[in-house]
Amino acid sequence: SHASPTPRGGGAGIVLAVLVAVAWLALTTGSQGWLAWFAMAVLGVAAVGWWDDHRPLSVRLRLAVHLVASLVLGVGILGVPDTPAEGGVFALAVLSSMALVNFWNFMDGINGLAASQAALLGLAVAVALPGSAVGWLELALGAACLGFLPWNLPRARVFMGDVGSGTLGLMVAAILWRGGVGDGLDWRLALILPSAMLVDAGLTLAMRVLQGKRWWTAHREHLYQRAVGHGLSHALVTFLYACWSATLACAYLIGGWWGAAWAGDVLVFIAYAGGGLLWAGARLLLWRGSHGVNG
Repeated sequence: SHASPTPRGGGAGIVLAVLVAVAWLALTTGSQGWLAWFAMAVLGVAAVGWWDDHRPLSVRLRLAVHLVASLVLGVGILGVPDTPAEGGVFALAVLSSMALVNFWNFMDGINGLAASQAALLGLAVAVALPGSAVGWLELALGAACLGFLPWNLPRARVFMGDVGSGTLGLMVAAILWRGGVGDGLDWRLALILPSAMLVDAGLTLAMRVLQGKRWWTAHREHLYQRAVGHGLSHALVTFLYACWSATLACAYLIGGWWGAAWAGDVLVFIAYAGGGLLWAGARLLLWRGSHGVNG
């Protein structure tokens, strides 16, 4: 979708909507100082994404901006670490934020996928943490993505661009980390919700690294790209990914309401072990379907 001349204002609209929600939360809560750090990090990633949408940037420069934004976000959420243990958590937060920024960008290759996954994640956290600052922020993110989707799915009239996809990844990282640190979000739910994106992007990246390919360059080897290349529609592939995420989220929430504490552990295992097997099996089927049994 990135090669099309279709307008890319949708991503900027999502960023603006979430920043308006941040300003409202800051004014109404007063004590949420982390929101200012969050806004600065978002603006940094959005700015480099907007520039890259219009003029190509080097990978090193983009990653440098992503690193700075992730550091800003980490300071805002966790503060400056004072001990080795705090330093380890801080490093994990920074690295995972950078990964989500880039993974969400990698997965924004067909209509509706990145926005629908962010919307589902946002709405699930809003349900899990009703009334909290991060819950309101996720509700705003989910609503903004849902408002964007009719313009992008099934036929794309507006694209998100790097300004939107990378920023969505940072927003997801921010809300999952802030939810876990400040509002009691279960770490298992934080792992379950982005699993569709993490499994496809992570395993594809790992495979390219193991094969000695230039992993940082553009390609069409993600499972969702192979599925579309095999003839499935953008809408169907996006729907299948949404079904995965929605099913896991609903199962977790229902298990919590029933008091089944073990359900979260089982669902994390399903999300990553089961998701990895499903990813490998689907890739194999699509490869055979494209090349024939006799190659």
